[in-house]
Amino acid sequence: MSSSTLSESEAREMKAKLDKDGVDVDTIRDILNLLLEKEVPVQVLVETKIGVTVKGKRNDADKKVAKLASELTSKWKDVVARSRQAGASNESEEKPKKSAEPSNGAEKVKTEEKVKTEEKVAKKPVKPVDGKRLKVRGLFEKAFADWKGESDVDKNELAARIETAMHEHFGGANEQYLNHAKSVKFNLSDPKNPDFRSKVIHGEIDAEDIPKLSSGQMAGKDKIEQKKANKEDKIFQDKMFITAGNLGAESDMFQCRKCKQKRTTFYQKQTRSADEPMTVFITCKNCGHEWRDGG
Repeated sequence: MSSSTLSESEAREMKAKLDKDGVDVDTIRDILNLLLEKEVPVQVLVETKIGVTVKGKRNDADKKVAKLASELTSKWKDVVARSRQAGASNESEEKPKKSAEPSNGAEKVKTEEKVKTEEKVAKKPVKPVDGKRLKVRGLFEKAFADWKGESDVDKNELAARIETAMHEHFGGANEQYLNHAKSVKFNLSDPKNPDFRSKVIHGEIDAEDIPKLSSGQMAGKDKIEQKKANKEDKIFQDKMFITAGNLGAESDMFQCRKCKQKRTTFYQKQTRSADEPMTVFITCKNCGHEWRDGG
């Protein structure tokens, strides 16, 4: 195999690095650039499923990574398309031989069915669940745990679907993913916003759509109406968000940067435009340290 052609072992090694959490952006860029320079056989794409991993990088927060991933995805689609066209041409040329060699024709059908099956498997999203992702799922499960309404929905499965959709939408467990997870958990647990949790449980809001929702879209009807009615009165808005009743119950979602304890309270406040995530203001109940997250 030519040095300019990617081998299966090289593809698996690169895929493992791309799938690993915490890989720096420069390393990801180098791998994608190297892949662009290499010829990748269709069989390697099918066997290693590296195309699935690269496709997931198209939504990466780094624009350069997203661009390289999009270029690679388009290139590999062309490779697969040309391979199929070549296969179709060969099949038409070999048709006269099929009557004389029925056993070879049957083997060809089996081979084509195997390739189609492998392609379907390659397209199926992998479910790598590391510690960080399990923690996010646990937060969602906890938010659903005290639901008192009637429903036969598996809450743990629902939590997993929401987390998986977020992981795919944000291209991994990055900062955007974590900030959105905190916002979703807050709104699912907010006693002043029961409608959001009810709609998610009953399927009125699909789990796969939750990564696309802004904090404003997840907020309760009462809060939205209050914000709209008092849009011109900034002082009133500030008071509305920073009242004792809005600080919430004690939570272990955040760790104090000073004393390292997790006894905290927090509230959300819209400090930027309405389509941006809300800023979370946190106070440590142990030492009194205050900080913000996401703003």
